[in-house]
Amino acid sequence: MIKFSYVDVKSITSDVPRSEFSEAEIDTLADLILECEGVLKPIFLQQVDLEHYKVIEGDLEYYAAVRAKEKNLRQGEMINAIIVSPAQEQSIKQQLNFFNKSQSLNVPEKRDNNPSQTNFEPRLMNLELRLERTINEIREEIKDDKRKTEERFKAIEGEKKKQISPLEILNTWEQGELFKILQRKRVKNADKLADMICKARAKNNSFADYTDVYDSVKSLNIKGVFGQKTMFSIIDALSNY
Repeated sequence: MIKFSYVDVKSITSDVPRSEFSEAEIDTLADLILECEGVLKPIFLQQVDLEHYKVIEGDLEYYAAVRAKEKNLRQGEMINAIIVSPAQEQSIKQQLNFFNKSQSLNVPEKRDNNPSQTNFEPRLMNLELRLERTINEIREEIKDDKRKTEERFKAIEGEKKKQISPLEILNTWEQGELFKILQRKRVKNADKLADMICKARAKNNSFADYTDVYDSVKSLNIKGVFGQKTMFSIIDALSNY
C-alpha cells in the first residue's frame, strides 16, 4: 500500500553514496527546501522496520534534506515522502524508471508523421499536481493537529491556575470530602473537625472569612478539638490541596 507521510530525516538511509552528487548541487537544493518549507517532489521510501526507511527514489532530495537539517535543525527535520510497501517496491521502481525514461526522450517538435509516439508530459504534470495537492492536505492536517495540541496545553495550564481557595472549600465541600482531605493531610481529629465545620456552616449558610469560620466552629463548644492552632492547620492543609 502507498501512503503519503512526513518522515524524520534521521530515520532514512540511502544505498546511493552522497559522493554521487556535487556538494554545490546538494547545498543549493537544501536552501530551496528551507525557502519553500519542504521538498516539492516527495521522495519514495521503503519502510525497513518500525522506525527506519530506505530511499527508493529521490536520493538527491534526501541528501539535500539532510543538509537542510544541518542548516536549520527545526525547519529541516521532516521530509515529504511516499511510503511504499515491500510487495510494491518492484512495480513502483518500474513505474519510476518508465517516467524517468519518458522525460529523457528527445521528442521532435513535429510528430504528425509518427502518431504512435505518446506525450507523457500531461500525465507527469497531472501526477505532480496530485502529489502537491496531497502534500498540502497533509501539511494542513499537521498544522491543525499542532493547533489542537497547543489549545489543549493552554487549557491544561488554565485548569492548573484555577486553584480553589481554602475558604471556598470550607464553604462548599461536603463532610465526607473535608474528612478525606484533612485525614490525608494528617490533621488530628479530622472526622470531628469535618463534622463541626459542616454544622457551623449550616447555621450561617456560609462563612464570610476565616475569622467567621473560627468563631462559628468555636461556638460549638467542643473542648480539646478546635483552637487557633487547629484552625491554622486546616487552612494550611486546604491551601496545599
